[in-house]
Amino acid sequence: MKRAGALAFIAAAALASFTAHAQYTYRCTTAEGKKYYGATIPEQCLGQPIEQLSPAGTVVRRIDPEGDERARIAKEAQAAKKRQEEALLKEESRRNRALLATYASEKDIDDARTRALAENEKAIKEIEARIAEIRKRKGKYDKEMEFFSEGAVKPDPKKKNSGPAPKTSKPPPKLLEDINTAEIDLKAQENLLSVKQKEVESINAKYDEDKQRYLELTNKDFRDRARAMGAEQKAPPAGSDGKPSSPASATNSGPRGAVRCGNTTIVCTPRSTIICAGQRVTCPVPVN
Repeated sequence: MKRAGALAFIAAAALASFTAHAQYTYRCTTAEGKKYYGATIPEQCLGQPIEQLSPAGTVVRRIDPEGDERARIAKEAQAAKKRQEEALLKEESRRNRALLATYASEKDIDDARTRALAENEKAIKEIEARIAEIRKRKGKYDKEMEFFSEGAVKPDPKKKNSGPAPKTSKPPPKLLEDINTAEIDLKAQENLLSVKQKEVESINAKYDEDKQRYLELTNKDFRDRARAMGAEQKAPPAGSDGKPSSPASATNSGPRGAVRCGNTTIVCTPRSTIICAGQRVTCPVPVN
């Protein structure tokens, strides 16, 4: 008796499940305007937007394969854009940290520019000297070529009464080779000179950019500068007025220098560099 009741319960549950599944209807409209219905998705609806209808004929769910695919592509594109932006921010933070680690002041940037321009100017002068030497050598070869173009060979000055030299208009292969080598060398040095002369503009542009970025970073408040460097840092302690005190201020203390960092005074060696609140500060020379 109990077994028969259990079987009846299972059968009723299966029937209810089938009825619940069968109560929905699927509908789609093709590009030609034809409508298709079915208890399951009609074959003609594959790849088309589909509506799931209740027994009352109301739409309970919409299935749009193309829309889902577009949404997936858009989501992937957005994720790729976000990764690219994060990579750019990471690289910018790295460059900012490197910049502040390289320069302690605007003067450091100006000094680096001066050194780079001086090295470039030295290279230009060396190239110009090589060009002058090559042109001098080539001028000598050109004079020899003029002699052969006149149709005579120079007599040997070491031999007396050697008589007139035989007529010839063909220069020796060695002379032709020397002329060709000189022309190649001259062209290469002239190209190199042009590159070095253009480097002056790029050197100035580089240090102009470095100075602008340095000023932007050092003129930011503490937290903004920390974020620009890709790291959150604790703000400096507040002063008596409740506002953040200056990250560092230089004072003089006896024969050694001293740097005021927040509420702390750091005794230091004159002209040494002190790191205070993420900033590089030069220890002052005591005033007698």
